[in-house]
Amino acid sequence: MAIHSPRHISAFRPPASPKTLPSISARSVFHFLLHLCQSDLRTLSEMTPTQVTRWMSTNTKSGRPSIHRLPNEIVLEVFRFCQMVFVPSPIYEYATIASSTYHASANSRDWLDLMLVCRAWRALGVSTPVLWTGIEIYRHLKWLALALERSGNMQVELYFHNLATARVAASSNIVLANISRLRKLVFPFLNVRTVPEDLNALLPLLRKPMAALDTFVLPSKRIPLWHLRREWPDGFAYPACDLSHAQFPALRVLHLSCASLPWHPTTVSRLRYLRLDACFAEVSRGRLGYDGFLEVLRACGELEHLELSDGFISSTMRRDMASDADSMGRCLRVSLTKLRFLSIEDAPEVVSWLVTHLELPAQGRIRLVGCFERFDDLPEEPFSSLLPVGENGVPQVPVYDPESAIISMYTTREITISSTGGRTLVLGLKAEWTEVASVWMSCLEEAMIEFSDLLCGAPIRSLSIYGRMYHAAELTIWTSFLSSFPELDEVAFFGPGYIDVLFRALQSTEAGLAGSPMYICPGLQDIVIEFAFWRDGLGELILETLQLRANAGLPPLNNIVLNLNPRGRVDAFNQDLENLRERLGALELFSGDFDYANIIDLYYY
Repeated sequence: MAIHSPRHISAFRPPASPKTLPSISARSVFHFLLHLCQSDLRTLSEMTPTQVTRWMSTNTKSGRPSIHRLPNEIVLEVFRFCQMVFVPSPIYEYATIASSTYHASANSRDWLDLMLVCRAWRALGVSTPVLWTGIEIYRHLKWLALALERSGNMQVELYFHNLATARVAASSNIVLANISRLRKLVFPFLNVRTVPEDLNALLPLLRKPMAALDTFVLPSKRIPLWHLRREWPDGFAYPACDLSHAQFPALRVLHLSCASLPWHPTTVSRLRYLRLDACFAEVSRGRLGYDGFLEVLRACGELEHLELSDGFISSTMRRDMASDADSMGRCLRVSLTKLRFLSIEDAPEVVSWLVTHLELPAQGRIRLVGCFERFDDLPEEPFSSLLPVGENGVPQVPVYDPESAIISMYTTREITISSTGGRTLVLGLKAEWTEVASVWMSCLEEAMIEFSDLLCGAPIRSLSIYGRMYHAAELTIWTSFLSSFPELDEVAFFGPGYIDVLFRALQSTEAGLAGSPMYICPGLQDIVIEFAFWRDGLGELILETLQLRANAGLPPLNNIVLNLNPRGRVDAFNQDLENLRERLGALELFSGDFDYANIIDLYYY
């Protein structure tokens, strides 16, 4: 019997005998059941709980249902396996926060169907507290009360899917009576229009000691500070949170939104995951100072994930920035050896200041976003303003040996740089006014110029650009841009506009070592163009470009993909396409068996 193994069990082999079970795990249980029942149905991971129930209750051996021959330990593993497989909810983003250390036991309630197989299975499920420790709450608290009762004295994890239910539960005796057993507490996204009411209902729960609480999540859908100021012009009162070690000694994961917390080592030093969205820091002595802010970070030696968004640092250091700006460059340096993800959204000078004084591991993801009140506030080189400045006054890119890069001035305003050593740097821009995509798209030309200035000569091999081509249509810009990266072997462009300028730039030459002309991007292997516009003469231009580069002895391309919009002229486009294919097939410009007609792919949408 051939068995298709899903990714969950691909590395596992079935036991030699049905009675042999070297170790009880979800994977070995699955193979054991297959071998025991000799079933040719789909694998358990591809079946719904109803199908599992029907399968287990109808398979027989010697006239006796197989479910009656399974030990309780095996049945429990079946329950746990179904818990592991059926996880439909996006709330499980917090099941694996930062690392596998935070893997949650909570899963979908679909596994409850297995208790309908027989009375024995139901009795076993009801009497096993560990199955009831991960509790998802939607609109009814009766389910929460039942699950808490069946979980016995074990620590529990609460995942709320409905904000109104969470507000009621936070002050109910159902939760308060079991507060000492809470290990994870995950609330749904805050409603931007009811933030004060929601916080006043949820945060009082944090004023009670929780000795077992490991994870607290109160997220928001990116509610920036300017939005809070607009919704409540008379002032937004940030509710205070006491997150001291005395209150929450086991706290390791904290995601907090629209609240204030003491910026002190006793609050954050033990955390592994810290994310603050639209939050405000309480400073006990009126002024913290630059070194004081960094001292708190220095105490976070276990920190693996750090996100400080919506001007958290600026709001904390506002007094110091106004009165003692000169001391920003004379601060201590902080080493966070375990940090694998850093995201800062703040004023550009604040972002640059923090990154200058952080020593980060060679691997990980760094996301630096500059926030501006108005589009007109953008400096001449906005991306460079986010970087630390070296002794020579030149911005320093904290990525060694960059291998690939993405410039996006379309749906996002970001530059992403990835290195061979495992570090990724993201530079982004955000404005507090209602962002108009067309305004940002008009900055593509400036972004390309700034990118080439920052990384000129870097060994980048793959480059992708998202934007509108008619916002960067100057031939000199594209020629200078491509010539800055001589090791490029893949170029991709995604966005509307005419692409003639790209192929004209690939015809450009520059002086070589011996003074002879040399084409830019001599090692180019792949060109990908998506959603661009076609117009008359494009086929001839492509042929001309390929022929010139082939005559110069450059290696042939591996692939050209052009996804073009004919803009209503489908017949003319198809004719141009057919002519291009015929002429490419007839060309004898390339040595060997290489055939350009087989590698170029043009189509329209």
